[in-house]
Amino acid sequence: MRILVLAAAVPALAVASAQAQMGGGRRQPNEGRQKVDNTPKVDEKAYKAALECIPESK
Repeated sequence: MRILVLAAAVPALAVASAQAQMGGGRRQPNEGRQKVDNTPKVDEKAYKAALECIPESK
């Protein structure tokens, strides 16, 4: 009887551990939503003006 209980418990523990590590198949919080781009927009005029301010190397 003990062997039968151990034989059932070992795979159950292995599956529970793997499920916990993989997230259990639940959806991620950001899934289904549109991605928000929080990076600032590049201003081309300011970029070119900053490049012109850099001194030429000799």
